[in-house]
Amino acid sequence: MAVAMVKALFVGPDGRVPPQELVDATGYEVVPPEIPESIRRWEDAEDDLLEQRELATRDG
Repeated sequence: MAVAMVKALFVGPDGRVPPQELVDATGYEVVPPEIPESIRRWEDAEDDLLEQRELATRDG
């Protein structure tokens, strides 16, 4: 068995397109699913990495 997570986004002429904008464009009413805890932890880890990179860049 294998488990994978993929992060993707759509980009328009003005940059990143928010997911809700894509949903709205379909014309369907969709209730967003609850974000799993594993994805929340992944987002937190990304935030931590970006913060560390910023600190390292700033501190030289």
